[in-house]
Amino acid sequence: MAEKPGLTKADVHKLLQDHSGQSRAGTAAKLAKAFNATNFRPEEQAIAGDIFRIMMRDAEQLVRQALAENLKNNPNVPRDVALSLAADADAVSAPILEFSTVLNDADLIELLGSGSPAKQTAIARRAGLSADVARTIASSAGVDAVATLMGNEKAAVSDDAFDTALTRFGEAAPVQDAMVHRGHLPIGVAEKLVVLVSESLREHLMVHHDMSADLATDLLLQVRERATVSLALSSAREELPQLIKRLHRNGRLTHGIILRALCTGDFDFFECAMARLARIPAANVYRLIYDKGGLGLARLIEHCGMSEEFRFIAQTAIEVSRELQYDGRTNDRERFAARMIERILTSFPSEFEDNSLEYLFGKLSKIPLSTTDASMQA
Repeated sequence: MAEKPGLTKADVHKLLQDHSGQSRAGTAAKLAKAFNATNFRPEEQAIAGDIFRIMMRDAEQLVRQALAENLKNNPNVPRDVALSLAADADAVSAPILEFSTVLNDADLIELLGSGSPAKQTAIARRAGLSADVARTIASSAGVDAVATLMGNEKAAVSDDAFDTALTRFGEAAPVQDAMVHRGHLPIGVAEKLVVLVSESLREHLMVHHDMSADLATDLLLQVRERATVSLALSSAREELPQLIKRLHRNGRLTHGIILRALCTGDFDFFECAMARLARIPAANVYRLIYDKGGLGLARLIEHCGMSEEFRFIAQTAIEVSRELQYDGRTNDRERFAARMIERILTSFPSEFEDNSLEYLFGKLSKIPLSTTDASMQA
């Protein structure tokens, strides 16, 4: 039969007389567990509080650690005891700072200002952390605490706290990684983060977070730029189906992003994306796209629910690709895009709505149309 927890005079005597730190730590744990059982009479509660205060002055850190670890989830711990443990050495304070509900927001904010980086990080791990405390961490805590906060999905992090964290530590890899992998980021924060992070994190942002269509397209082109004409082409092609799958699963494989990639000559992406949308093998898509009569492409685009404008630009891109083959030089994409916009501006049927091409014109018009490259001459 299990021994019923309780507080005896023998426990008090043992605590006061025992010279073994290990033994005193065991007594501290026993007392704290008994206190957690909430079966103390009022006089026992008073005795327990007094013993906690004695324990807090124990020179042996192991005793104070045992006390903190076993009281961290108890909402009835005397407030002065909780505050004393929270201000103790890092190893003692961590459980109280992370879990104790006895500490209020004002306590936590004060402890953030006076505490070590380890204390700040322990606070940043708290579940249900309030927006005020999160804002204080973002604005004044060290990089480890801010990274921990960014990774704490249960913290109430306001938009301005995200902005502050990005301003202070936007170039710190732990903060970048934690922000990118959050379940949700404000769209403005995601768009600011884009320019700071690595290529792999950009791809994650593009696939998993909301952002403007323009920026998503920019990201796609950055991620795919390595697949022009280089030794990395084959490996990039192998990775492409997974990228397309993730984009489609997250609702980011839009007609616009496919079209805009196509207009910079990324035919691998175009073919793979059309195969995903049409739900047919890539080999069949390839035959349809490059059918010389154009009927296969038209049928494929109609099957995917795309517009006539889309078909026209896709057909134009294919024609340009036949005229202007990549030769491996550094400006292949730029030359292709320049020819594309030249052809569209001179050939696009007038009955189509110009606003459907507003983005395309805005982006591609930044590329100079004049060139001395002989391959650009019709």
